Amino acid sequence: MAKPKNQQFTEDELKTLKDIRQSFSDISYKLGQTEMQKISLEKDKAQLVSELENTITKEKTIAKNLLDKYGKGTIDIDSGEFIPAS
Repeated sequence: MAKPKNQQFTEDELKTLKDIRQSFSDISYKLGQTEMQKISLEKDKAQLVSELENTITKEKTIAKNLLDKYGKGTIDIDSGEFIPAS
């Protein structure tokens, strides 16, 4: 049995194949970049969540201290005034 003869692709076919290969390469690179950004964002988010938790803890502490010192009431932060509850 005769071995099949090698054939050459047309210029258009070869260009299409090369374009597809380049698209896969570009997409792979962009996916890698996206994953790296995702990791960075997850770290940033974890840091912000930690800062939020610390801020909530500070708020609770100051609220307790002010309640112990002034009793129940309202704080006007702009004027710095405490308004006792009726």
